[in-house]
Amino acid sequence: MLRKTLKKAVGGLNKACAVLLGIDMVAMFLILLLQIFSRFVAFMPLPWSQDLIVFMLVVAVFLGTGSATAAGKQSRLEVFVDLIPEKPRNVILIVADLIRIAFLAVVTWQAVSLASENIAVIVGASPVTFGWYYVAVTFGAVVMVLNFLCIILDRAAVLTGKANTKEGIE
Repeated sequence: MLRKTLKKAVGGLNKACAVLLGIDMVAMFLILLLQIFSRFVAFMPLPWSQDLIVFMLVVAVFLGTGSATAAGKQSRLEVFVDLIPEKPRNVILIVADLIRIAFLAVVTWQAVSLASENIAVIVGASPVTFGWYYVAVTFGAVVMVLNFLCIILDRAAVLTGKANTKEGIE
């Protein structure tokens, strides 16, 4: 029950991240076009556009991390993992996912700390203060943790026999 509820909630969060990522990418493109028009047609460059695009790129990366985790696209050596039989492989992958969660907990802790320290710091001509970069990191790390928890619950269900391999881990 917990596994299905969490998967449904995190699935909705992943869909929301995908929509926001699409909006972010379109907005980056439009700001870039506006900058090109402003610089080369109107001869009045926009000083804030590059800073805003860099921020939006950071946001795009951290919006995409949760989706990548949910799709199993996180980095690992597949060649070696595939050589291990299924049950020990799932145990090893659960341990690896727990280590990732611990790492992400440290990243989240540091990002929250840095966000609160830098929320009023202005970067260049950007309309976005520096602390918001760390808010994006925090959000991405939390979404990744939630996705890893779903993956761990799926693997544990397969190990305990409460789910078959097809429905357990995609």
